[in-house]
Amino acid sequence: NYPSETSWSVVDHCDGDKEILSGANYDVKNKLYNEGINIAPSRYSFTIKDSYGDGMCCNYGNGSYNVTFGNDIVAIGAEYGYEETKSWGHCDSEEPSQSPTSVNPEKDLEISVTTDRYPGETSWSIIDICDEGKEIMSEGPFQLKNTLFTFDTVLAPSRFKIIMRDTWGDGICCKHGNGSYEVHYGGKLVAGGGSFQRSEATEFGEDACPVSPYAPSISPSSTPSKIPSTLPTLIPTTCGHHYNVTVTTSTVYDLYNDSHVAWNILYDEGRTIAAENSTTYEMDQTYTENGCLEKNCYRFNIFTDSYAEVNYTLEIDDIEIASSNIVLGETTLFGTCSFSP
Repeated sequence: NYPSETSWSVVDHCDGDKEILSGANYDVKNKLYNEGINIAPSRYSFTIKDSYGDGMCCNYGNGSYNVTFGNDIVAIGAEYGYEETKSWGHCDSEEPSQSPTSVNPEKDLEISVTTDRYPGETSWSIIDICDEGKEIMSEGPFQLKNTLFTFDTVLAPSRFKIIMRDTWGDGICCKHGNGSYEVHYGGKLVAGGGSFQRSEATEFGEDACPVSPYAPSISPSSTPSKIPSTLPTLIPTTCGHHYNVTVTTSTVYDLYNDSHVAWNILYDEGRTIAAENSTTYEMDQTYTENGCLEKNCYRFNIFTDSYAEVNYTLEIDDIEIASSNIVLGETTLFGTCSFSP
């Protein structure tokens, strides 16, 4: 809401700390500004300042900044006080002289998530695009509000996608807290943010799917294979278990008009979302959603805040599993499970 407080600059440290780009004197609030320049590889730093000392978010608006170099995100943020600086690149004289130790070296992956006031709405997953979209990591829903969580692993080169989700549909910033997330891959910031709706997806990793150097070289056969005289019989896809969730919301006495009602069904000991409410629930309405479940063990969670009263019913294969008039939330474990709720 106070654009005139914001200024920034980019400095080339390999050229005598020369300032090569800057911005200031903004006069339109809540407006997106884009500025760019073509520059060669070097060691740069980006410094952004706020003359009042409260950054760009979140007391007086939801401002943010994002800096890209080539195809990489090199700086991102919003909350920084008076100023903050992000650096990237190197001078030619700083180029390390190293020989690669392997054909496909693994890279570090680090994910940090700061939850908002409703952590049970937040989850994320990473899929390997080069492995037919296979999910390789996931976390959430979270239990602690306004808390920083970090996750790290090592991945072989591939093309990946991270999907951030919020079951209520208001992201993790900035209406109900100042949540955020960042993803670093191979030491580079490749994704980040906090202000989204139901979900946000970002691809990162290799530009193309890598080919294994050990893949066999196969020459085509000179004689084509015979086409079978009959087509194979296809096995129809069946619904292992059918779920039906009915939710009736009542009048909510909420001075701030921010009451939440959301539910999800999890498997893998509560680590993976199998189903969730697909719409925002209004007050004094009845909603019914249904679908298929293919696993054997599930956890059903329904969330509200301290102002919401909700009647719900969960049915599995037309059998009522749980029903209640809740105020804050409930969890129900169903199916054949080997762990405790």
